[in-house]
Amino acid sequence: MFKKIENSWKLAKECWRVLMLDKEMLMFPLFSVITNIVVFGLIAYPLWAIGFFDQPETAYLDTGKLSDINVMVKLALLTVVVTYISYVILAFFNSGLITCAFIRLCGDDPILADGFNVAWKRLPQILTWSALAATIGLVLRSIKGRDSFPGNIVSGILGFGWRIASFFVIPVIVAEEKGAIDALKRSAQLIKKNWGEAITLEVGLSALAIPATLPVFAMIGLSAYVSTVVPMLGIILIITGVVYAFIIALVFSTLDAIAKAALYMYATGDQIPANFSSEILETVFKREGSATPATV
Repeated sequence: MFKKIENSWKLAKECWRVLMLDKEMLMFPLFSVITNIVVFGLIAYPLWAIGFFDQPETAYLDTGKLSDINVMVKLALLTVVVTYISYVILAFFNSGLITCAFIRLCGDDPILADGFNVAWKRLPQILTWSALAATIGLVLRSIKGRDSFPGNIVSGILGFGWRIASFFVIPVIVAEEKGAIDALKRSAQLIKKNWGEAITLEVGLSALAIPATLPVFAMIGLSAYVSTVVPMLGIILIITGVVYAFIIALVFSTLDAIAKAALYMYATGDQIPANFSSEILETVFKREGSATPATV
């Protein structure tokens, strides 16, 4: 495990070098968050205005179960719609980010328009993939929502397996223009040969994010202490902590996408990503065959 984390650290440093060449790639996860807020606001406000969110409160019995089947259906449909839209938004902007990462890793200089152009072209694949991913996500959530220890274990195992199997789906959609099912099969095929490296990135970058977020807890804890003396300073510390946490989330999501793009290129054997150390990739990502240098 420590070796995996060490490899993740090496890989993260390579990704950071690439990010410093194209800092505008951070805009894709930022746009994703903003789009989610705007879209869900446009959905939530009309529903709030007509009193939709007041209905569930009067539809509960003493047992805590919904008594009105119409409310249950409405809530289920709303959950499905909101989940699907969130998956579409995430996949769309991730596709743009992966596109720009591919361009940089091929030795060229990407612009935001490059990512958006490819994401629009892949919209049919993104829509079908989001439907599949949202369905699986809802099923896993329903298993976990039963508040049973076996259910939580099964949901955790299936969820982790699903994340690994779908590890390369977005890079495959972007690079190979495959549909949802074919992209999932292709991703699973690549993972079958290189499964350990997906776990390296899945677990390793998450482990690296932990120390990066420690200042947030420090600022929140300090704000609780100083707010009793200087309330305004406490508020400033909380706001600073939230902004810092948001920036960390943007950075690590971008690093994750860059790493996936690099590992995909190396796993497919097409080329060694430019601006990446081949020694690092050979250490982190063992596979059969050899890669050829990237061409511009």
